Amino acid sequence: MKHLRRARLVAGARGEEALELLGKARKSAQAVDDVRLVANCDEKAAWVLAARGELDRAVTLLRAVVDVFDALGDEYAMLVASTNLAHHLLDRKQHGEAEFLLRQAVEAEGEHTRHVRLGAASRLAKVLCRSGRADEALRLLDSVAVDVDADDRTEAPRYHLARAAVFQTLSTRLATEEAARTALDLLDRALLPAFHAEALEYLAWVAQTGGRRTEAEALYAQAMALYLLSDDEEEALRVASEVVPEPPRRLSGTTDSAQSLATGLYL
Repeated sequence: MKHLRRARLVAGARGEEALELLGKARKSAQAVDDVRLVANCDEKAAWVLAARGELDRAVTLLRAVVDVFDALGDEYAMLVASTNLAHHLLDRKQHGEAEFLLRQAVEAEGEHTRHVRLGAASRLAKVLCRSGRADEALRLLDSVAVDVDADDRTEAPRYHLARAAVFQTLSTRLATEEAARTALDLLDRALLPAFHAEALEYLAWVAQTGGRRTEAEALYAQAMALYLLSDDEEEALRVASEVVPEPPRRLSGTTDSAQSLATGLYL
């Protein structure tokens, strides 16, 4: 945990530097009345703020950015910004508005929106799963399957992870494993530890439900380590519950000091 705290401090310092540079670029853009560049600077600033955990400020900036791109008639930039906004709204548990924005992106037409349409569909599918609409989520993912580009090291694995989430919700082990392994193949040499962790977590679930507890615990432990590597302590703690043993219990009538008791890390 000490190293994670140091990492946050370093990230915080670089974040301030990034915001300062974006502020200077924004002032230059304002000086020449370049509204599009101002919006681009604000969008990048929102990314930095979100990475630092300042979601309220990030959401406020992104709302303004979406309005600017919409007014400029830049559909692609507007959809990218609104999809990112939906992602942060989900973090704030504002599922209704997030679902509306994601559906807006999914319904976009044209080759130029393929990338953002696929990303929005993957995110929306998980929203639908969490609200008990897994069948609808699967139909949605099937409808955008033609947009998947195996060379895309971000949206392609995200899509297959969404499929794994749907199949897990439907308790379909074989399909869950196939989707998770496809995501892992696409993540080869991609530095996306959180995606890698999610894929391993689905494989752990497959192993656990198949009665392979030792294999499942090893996979959960790897997923937990990768979530920590991506600085996502909340997800790491959630997965930890699958591998941390229960507290030791004193056996009634036993006084043998050599009695072996369960030990482990308590979080």
